Amino acid sequence: MPQAELSAARVVTKAPPWHRSVAIDLLCSSLAAGLFAVAAIIYLLGDATDRAVAMVGFVLAFPVMIVDLVCLVIDLGDPLRFMNMTRVIKPGSPMSVGVWGIVVFSLVSFLCFAISLVGIGAYALPFLALFGFPFALVVANYKGVLFSTTAQPGWSSMRWLGALISISAGSMGVAVLLAAAALAGVDDPAAFLRTALVWILVVYAIVFVALQREGDRWTRAARRTFAAGMWLTVLVGIIVPLAIALLAAGPETDCVAALCVIAGSAAFRDVLVKIPHRLDAN
Repeated sequence: MPQAELSAARVVTKAPPWHRSVAIDLLCSSLAAGLFAVAAIIYLLGDATDRAVAMVGFVLAFPVMIVDLVCLVIDLGDPLRFMNMTRVIKPGSPMSVGVWGIVVFSLVSFLCFAISLVGIGAYALPFLALFGFPFALVVANYKGVLFSTTAQPGWSSMRWLGALISISAGSMGVAVLLAAAALAGVDDPAAFLRTALVWILVVYAIVFVALQREGDRWTRAARRTFAAGMWLTVLVGIIVPLAIALLAAGPETDCVAALCVIAGSAAFRDVLVKIPHRLDAN
């Protein structure tokens, strides 16, 4: 088959009309889920000092999730579209599972936010943390899986996307709580989170390489087109915070590491949204 015909056969859909708001949506949902999941682990397994750090995660997760929901409504164009998706539950549909995961997670994160902020009803936090943890994992994983299960060229061949987005969510949650612990001067939680950040960034790098090696030639070409964003993902989002965690620990540098992890995650999501547009332009 000639090259032009093969390319045309592969591009079966038009590029979706998604731009910056979707990238923000992807970033905020991952950040909120990562914050909640890491905070839940620390709260359930840690001591009183650890739980104080975890409550910072609960306080931050819900406002970030509100930003995500606003962007999601903007992306859909009509709030009723989101409400319509909650009328039924389809366990075999990634979209249905994801929507209900978002609904439950938003409710649980709000309750944890309110309790952590007001200080009333703290006895319920362990139960809410345990109950909300799997829904945080669903939210962290959902959009990556949803993208990779579409028929959209560029996304459909990225089988590692769900894993990469989930690990990215965890890295952001760990990095932000590390910065909070370092600024508060609590050494033990900071040391634990710093070690966790090193390991999760190493795993992130491995999965990122696996994702880079997969996909058809159109997908790889699209990623090369956005080389600046991909290099930002690696250098700013992985290498710099990894070097800081290993070599330059401290309150200020830990905050820089957290900002770098978030910036690298944002850069990758920006590239992800643009890939079908690059393919469509060809």
